Amino acid sequence: MSAVKLIPASGGGSVSLAPPSSTSGADVTITMPTASQGLGKILQVLQNLKRDTSSSSSTTYVDTGLSQAITPSSATSKILIQYSIMFSAPGSGIPSSFTQIVRGGSAITGALPTDTSGQHGTTTAYSATDRSLWTTMTYLDSPNTTSSTTYKIQYRVDGGNAVHINKYHGQDNYKCISHLTLMEVAA
Repeated sequence: MSAVKLIPASGGGSVSLAPPSSTSGADVTITMPTASQGLGKILQVLQNLKRDTSSSSSTTYVDTGLSQAITPSSATSKILIQYSIMFSAPGSGIPSSFTQIVRGGSAITGALPTDTSGQHGTTTAYSATDRSLWTTMTYLDSPNTTSSTTYKIQYRVDGGNAVHINKYHGQDNYKCISHLTLMEVAA
Protein backbone atom coordinates (compact mmCIF):
# COMPACT_ATOMS: atom_id res chain seq x y z
CA MET A 1 0.00 0.00 0.00
CA SER A 2 1.43 3.34 -1.07
CA ALA A 3 0.79 6.55 0.82
CA VAL A 4 1.49 10.22 0.25
CA LYS A 5 3.18 11.84 3.23
CA LEU A 6 2.83 15.59 3.82
CA ILE A 7 5.42 17.23 6.08
CA PRO A 8 4.57 20.70 7.48
CA ALA A 9 6.99 23.61 7.15
CA SER A 10 7.21 23.85 10.94
CA GLY A 11 5.87 22.17 14.06
CA GLY A 12 6.92 18.59 13.35
CA GLY A 13 4.70 15.60 12.66
CA SER A 14 3.18 14.71 9.31
CA VAL A 15 -0.09 13.89 7.56
CA SER A 16 -0.44 10.78 5.42
CA LEU A 17 -2.96 10.10 2.68
CA ALA A 18 -3.34 6.37 2.21
CA PRO A 19 -5.58 4.47 -0.24
CA PRO A 20 -8.00 1.75 0.86
CA SER A 21 -6.62 -1.81 0.87
CA SER A 22 -8.67 -2.63 -2.25
CA THR A 23 -10.84 -0.83 -4.82
CA SER A 24 -12.02 -4.04 -6.52
CA GLY A 25 -10.31 -2.95 -9.72
CA ALA A 26 -12.23 0.32 -10.08
CA ASP A 27 -10.56 3.73 -10.02
CA VAL A 28 -11.55 6.03 -7.15
CA THR A 29 -11.25 9.81 -7.48
CA ILE A 30 -11.37 12.13 -4.48
CA THR A 31 -11.58 15.82 -5.33
CA MET A 32 -10.29 18.27 -2.75
CA PRO A 33 -12.41 21.42 -2.21
CA THR A 34 -11.12 24.72 -3.54
CA ALA A 35 -10.66 27.77 -1.34
CA SER A 36 -13.88 29.30 -2.75
CA GLN A 37 -15.85 26.16 -1.83
CA GLY A 38 -14.75 26.44 1.79
CA LEU A 39 -14.43 23.70 4.32
CA GLY A 40 -17.25 24.78 6.67
CA LYS A 41 -15.26 25.00 9.87
CA ILE A 42 -15.60 26.62 13.26
CA LEU A 43 -13.11 29.50 13.48
CA GLN A 44 -13.66 30.62 17.08
CA VAL A 45 -15.88 29.84 20.08
CA LEU A 46 -16.68 32.37 22.81
CA GLN A 47 -18.89 31.90 25.87
CA ASN A 48 -20.45 34.03 28.58
CA LEU A 49 -21.69 32.43 31.80
CA LYS A 50 -24.28 34.00 34.10
CA ARG A 51 -23.73 32.72 37.63
CA ASP A 52 -25.69 35.35 39.54
CA THR A 53 -29.46 35.54 39.92
CA SER A 54 -31.86 38.23 38.75
CA SER A 55 -35.57 38.75 38.32
CA SER A 56 -37.98 40.99 36.46
CA SER A 57 -41.69 41.57 36.02
CA SER A 58 -41.15 44.10 33.19
CA THR A 59 -43.50 43.82 30.22
CA THR A 60 -40.79 45.42 28.04
CA TYR A 61 -37.54 43.65 27.18
CA VAL A 62 -34.71 43.83 29.73
CA ASP A 63 -31.24 42.27 29.67
CA THR A 64 -30.77 38.79 31.13
CA GLY A 65 -27.12 39.52 31.88
CA LEU A 66 -25.94 37.25 29.06
CA SER A 67 -23.85 39.24 26.58
CA GLN A 68 -20.84 38.34 24.43
CA ALA A 69 -18.81 40.24 21.81
CA ILE A 70 -17.24 38.52 18.81
CA THR A 71 -15.11 39.87 15.94
CA PRO A 72 -15.72 37.81 12.77
CA SER A 73 -12.57 37.15 10.71
CA SER A 74 -14.54 37.51 7.45
CA ALA A 75 -17.67 39.41 6.43
CA THR A 76 -19.03 36.18 4.93
CA SER A 77 -18.77 34.26 8.22
CA LYS A 78 -21.91 33.24 10.05
CA ILE A 79 -22.34 33.33 13.83
CA LEU A 80 -24.00 30.35 15.48
CA ILE A 81 -25.72 31.54 18.66
CA GLN A 82 -26.70 29.10 21.40
CA TYR A 83 -28.10 29.89 24.80
CA SER A 84 -29.62 28.10 27.74
CA ILE A 85 -31.31 30.02 30.56
CA MET A 86 -33.06 28.74 33.68
CA PHE A 87 -36.27 30.68 34.42
CA SER A 88 -38.61 30.17 37.36
CA ALA A 89 -41.82 31.68 38.70
CA PRO A 90 -44.27 31.02 41.51
CA GLY A 91 -46.81 28.25 40.91
CA SER A 92 -49.80 30.53 41.34
CA GLY A 93 -50.24 33.34 38.83
CA ILE A 94 -47.53 31.90 36.54
CA PRO A 95 -46.57 34.54 33.97
CA SER A 96 -45.50 33.89 30.41
CA SER A 97 -42.02 35.09 29.50
CA PHE A 98 -40.36 35.71 26.14
CA THR A 99 -36.74 36.03 25.03
CA GLN A 100 -35.13 37.74 22.06
CA ILE A 101 -31.61 37.82 20.60
CA VAL A 102 -30.15 41.31 20.14
CA ARG A 103 -27.19 42.11 17.86
CA GLY A 104 -25.74 45.55 18.55
CA GLY A 105 -28.85 47.49 19.53
CA SER A 106 -31.37 45.67 17.33
CA ALA A 107 -33.41 42.53 17.95
CA ILE A 108 -32.67 39.93 15.28
CA THR A 109 -35.36 37.47 16.37
CA GLY A 110 -38.97 38.01 17.23
CA ALA A 111 -40.42 37.12 20.62
CA LEU A 112 -39.35 33.57 21.42
CA PRO A 113 -41.80 32.02 23.91
CA THR A 114 -40.27 30.69 27.12
CA ASP A 115 -43.54 30.18 28.97
CA THR A 116 -42.72 29.27 32.57
CA SER A 117 -46.03 27.46 32.82
CA GLY A 118 -44.34 24.80 30.69
CA GLN A 119 -46.31 25.15 27.49
CA HIS A 120 -43.13 25.83 25.49
CA GLY A 121 -40.51 23.73 27.20
CA THR A 122 -39.67 21.32 29.96
CA THR A 123 -41.10 22.40 33.30
CA THR A 124 -39.81 21.10 36.60
CA ALA A 125 -41.91 21.58 39.71
CA TYR A 126 -39.78 22.20 42.78
CA SER A 127 -42.94 22.46 44.87
CA ALA A 128 -46.58 23.37 44.45
CA THR A 129 -45.58 27.04 44.62
CA ASP A 130 -42.71 26.98 42.13
CA ARG A 131 -42.20 26.20 38.44
CA SER A 132 -38.91 26.28 36.57
CA LEU A 133 -37.97 25.98 32.91
CA TRP A 134 -34.69 25.61 31.02
CA THR A 135 -35.03 27.58 27.80
CA THR A 136 -32.58 26.78 25.00
CA MET A 137 -32.22 28.26 21.55
CA THR A 138 -29.91 27.90 18.55
CA TYR A 139 -29.88 30.57 15.85
CA LEU A 140 -27.57 31.13 12.85
CA ASP A 141 -26.91 34.81 12.12
CA SER A 142 -25.18 36.58 9.21
CA PRO A 143 -23.83 39.86 10.61
CA ASN A 144 -21.91 40.72 7.36
CA THR A 145 -19.09 42.51 9.19
CA THR A 146 -15.55 42.15 10.45
CA SER A 147 -16.16 44.63 13.27
CA SER A 148 -16.64 43.61 16.89
CA THR A 149 -20.29 42.65 17.32
CA THR A 150 -22.07 42.16 20.63
CA TYR A 151 -24.92 39.71 21.06
CA LYS A 152 -27.13 39.64 24.13
CA ILE A 153 -30.26 37.89 25.31
CA GLN A 154 -33.21 39.88 26.62
CA TYR A 155 -36.49 38.80 28.17
CA ARG A 156 -39.87 40.22 29.13
CA VAL A 157 -42.77 39.04 31.25
CA ASP A 158 -46.34 38.96 29.98
CA GLY A 159 -47.97 40.20 33.17
CA GLY A 160 -48.27 38.47 36.51
CA ASN A 161 -45.51 37.67 38.97
CA ALA A 162 -41.78 38.21 38.52
CA VAL A 163 -39.74 35.68 36.57
CA HIS A 164 -36.39 34.71 38.11
CA ILE A 165 -33.19 33.67 36.34
CA ASN A 166 -30.81 31.04 37.76
CA LYS A 167 -32.77 30.22 40.91
CA TYR A 168 -35.95 28.55 41.96
CA HIS A 169 -38.55 31.08 43.07
CA GLY A 170 -38.11 31.62 46.80
CA GLN A 171 -35.32 29.03 47.07
CA ASP A 172 -31.92 30.69 47.49
CA ASN A 173 -30.24 27.31 48.08
CA TYR A 174 -30.94 26.03 44.55
CA LYS A 175 -29.09 28.06 41.92
CA CYS A 176 -28.04 27.33 38.33
CA ILE A 177 -25.70 28.71 35.66
CA SER A 178 -27.04 30.01 32.34
CA HIS A 179 -24.87 30.49 29.24
CA LEU A 180 -24.55 32.20 25.88
CA THR A 181 -22.17 30.65 23.32
CA LEU A 182 -21.10 32.20 20.00
CA MET A 183 -19.33 30.27 17.24
CA GLU A 184 -17.93 31.79 14.07
CA VAL A 185 -18.57 29.46 11.14
CA ALA A 186 -16.57 29.90 7.92
CA ALA A 187 -18.71 30.46 4.83
